[in-house]
Amino acid sequence: MSTSMTIVIDESPSEDSEVEFMGFEPQVNPSRSMSTIASLAGRQSEPIEVSDDSEKEVEVISTTKVPTAVTAESRFRSASAPDDADNLIDRCECVQEDVDTHLLDRIVALSRRTCWVLDSMCSEQPQFFYAKLDRALSRPGPLLSPSLAHSTSTRHGHCDLRSCHSTVCKLDLWRTVYEAPGDVNTIIQSGNLVICASAISDGSFNDIPGPYNRDGSLGLWDGKHAQILKGHHAIAVRDPVFPQEHYFTVNDVTMDPTRSTRFASAGRDKKVLIWEHDAPEDEPKILHSITCEDNPEVIKYQPGSYVLAVQCDNGTVCILRGGRLCYNLQVAPPHKNHVTADIHWGTGLADGYLFASSAGTSNPAGYHKAFDVEQQRVVMEFDAKEEACSTSTLDCLGATLYIATEGSDCQYILRAFDVRRRGSDARTAVHQIALEPFKGDPSHDDTDINCLSVSSDGLYIAVARTDNCVDVYDARKLSRGPLYKLAHDEREDGRNGIHSYGVVKVQWVDGLPHGTGFVSGGIDGCVRLWDVKRASEDPYNGRVLARCVDDVATFSLGNLDYDEAPIVVGERSGKVSIFGFAREEDASS
Repeated sequence: MSTSMTIVIDESPSEDSEVEFMGFEPQVNPSRSMSTIASLAGRQSEPIEVSDDSEKEVEVISTTKVPTAVTAESRFRSASAPDDADNLIDRCECVQEDVDTHLLDRIVALSRRTCWVLDSMCSEQPQFFYAKLDRALSRPGPLLSPSLAHSTSTRHGHCDLRSCHSTVCKLDLWRTVYEAPGDVNTIIQSGNLVICASAISDGSFNDIPGPYNRDGSLGLWDGKHAQILKGHHAIAVRDPVFPQEHYFTVNDVTMDPTRSTRFASAGRDKKVLIWEHDAPEDEPKILHSITCEDNPEVIKYQPGSYVLAVQCDNGTVCILRGGRLCYNLQVAPPHKNHVTADIHWGTGLADGYLFASSAGTSNPAGYHKAFDVEQQRVVMEFDAKEEACSTSTLDCLGATLYIATEGSDCQYILRAFDVRRRGSDARTAVHQIALEPFKGDPSHDDTDINCLSVSSDGLYIAVARTDNCVDVYDARKLSRGPLYKLAHDEREDGRNGIHSYGVVKVQWVDGLPHGTGFVSGGIDGCVRLWDVKRASEDPYNGRVLARCVDDVATFSLGNLDYDEAPIVVGERSGKVSIFGFAREEDASS
């Protein structure tokens, strides 16, 4: 393992000229972290010579204005770092009071290498890592050079949005790269590739294709051209003389974490396809086609592995290895008529476990289990009063499982389970709360919890709802009720809450000067940034990063270091658009 160095830069920028940064950070498993961040506020020592050794990885933090939250976070990370990391920091800490632009460029380049090393331990949600480098580079005066101003950190959802005078810049629409035939279900990025899965009219297995059933439910943008990937289709023998092609909805698409050129898709033709995309000029080819017993709704690779879990609508989870169906995990008894409602791979303390919940198709009942995938057995069952799962999530340490369940009369309950207890002790929720009633008088079909997301410091959990609201709770004490009640704007055409998705996704980010924030997309067509250190009523909270014409169906946060776009947004109309920083020629005008 290469040497790690920490450099502290004391620049004391003025309060009125401080630059604000936001970064989308990868989730790092602290138990295996290869770096540690010292809490250095107020410490002074003699400057040392900075070596030009390219094998060293440099991490930069600032001695000025280090907030309490950041200091606590640093101690949290240091507690689980390797023993020799503290010794390295003690030997390498220094205060550099006058650093030129060349040295800053050097620091940024080497810091990116540190992030690249940590990339193999990333999971789905963002994690604190790069904010201190941002603060160290925040100087009074004009914007930084383009090479610095557009720098980003790690893969799987990270970019820095920078502008002067404590403002977060709104991103510009670069281009619309794809027109899907229906609501966009999923968007993923890998390098300059953008892959999207969408719904389609008459796209289910038992549907009869009508005039609006057309191809395009799986599309790819390679940076220059859009391609329609044909794999989820079949011949509909409705007329033996004039057979018609039947195109199916693609529910989900995900990248193989072990190969950047390989991805998987799941469609309503009951198939999971494994694709290979070797070169930009070549069309992706199908390596494996696996047929499931029922509709595969969601697919998720185990972090750092090619093992693929397939969430099916018959109450099971299929486990695939290398394009081969190995076995099924039974979440709910077959006679109960349940669908598998949500799945999550365990991380950290729960590594190797798969958490799965079900929901009844005719009544609000459900099962909630944790499986040891290697041994193919249930290791934990969670008591949620046999209520149906709406959605669930796991914190970054793999210590706490959160399940939002639906009870009678559209009443939703959020429960937290300590999975470290194991056995019977894990059955009972350690915290629970009845979620806020939905706005207005919505029907049962228009109420749901779309997403649960825990901040990477484990302090907050955000609840995204179909009434266009996001409620943020203290994850340590849910009974206190929502700390923040946030909402996207209403639509001007009055189509609020009528068969709308509401807030479709929440993704926590770091890099705000003094705290934590998250990004969300709603029916106002906006992707917004929220700062939990600001009041809910603060007019600067909920700033628009990207604005679309139609409702946001989903979005993806990318990494510019790997040629990924800052934000890709999919709309309910099927439009897929890339948003990014203002072009240099635009910024100069």
